Amino acid sequence: MSLFREAAHRDTILFMNGIRPSTIEAIETYRNRYDKSVKVLILVDQKKKKLLAESEIYAKNKKVSLLVCDVSSPIKIKQALKPYMDRLLAVSSQFENSIPTLQKVLPHVPYLNGPTEESLDWSTDKIKMRRLLKAHNPKISPRFTVIRENTPAAISQVEKQVGFPCVVKPSGLAASLLVTVCYHHEELEEALKTVFKKIAKVYKEKMHTGKPQVLVEQLMEGTMYVVDSYVN
Repeated sequence: MSLFREAAHRDTILFMNGIRPSTIEAIETYRNRYDKSVKVLILVDQKKKKLLAESEIYAKNKKVSLLVCDVSSPIKIKQALKPYMDRLLAVSSQFENSIPTLQKVLPHVPYLNGPTEESLDWSTDKIKMRRLLKAHNPKISPRFTVIRENTPAAISQVEKQVGFPCVVKPSGLAASLLVTVCYHHEELEEALKTVFKKIAKVYKEKMHTGKPQVLVEQLMEGTMYVVDSYVN
């Protein structure tokens, strides 16, 4: 971890794959209010063609610098970050589907405050998340089961352990990909048929390195709350 006095000389915030426009505006407000030079550096995974295409927007912004790198290689990450190592003030990922990139970058910047790689696994792998939640407090944990293949036995397993209504969702994908709500047997059959037909392809497209698994959990109906945390 870097010392506070060292942080005073650092001027670059590193983001994974992208940044919200509102964040660029917030950093600009900070620059002007405190007369401090703060630069934005975005590390983009060169193997994700869609992200590369989207990054052209940032390339036109004079207040943002772009760094393209093969994040599957620790050596490539090390080489890409080397010129910035003594300038990095913070590291962050604003999008859930960029957390795997953040996990690969974190070991290279141990002097910056950030989550552990394991805690990021717990917060993004839905199966690990549900198991930890159940261990913490079973009363607030939805019933769930893990399905590894589409068979009559798997459907029976869901009906006995979870019941209806239920939600079928891949354990390691973000942005609600392949997520389906089921209210009866026929919908569950169709949902499992669809998810197991597409899951391997989607994992490959999203460059997800984990083993494809499907979580089926109880649909808990009620009021939905979103919690934001603000730290100055």
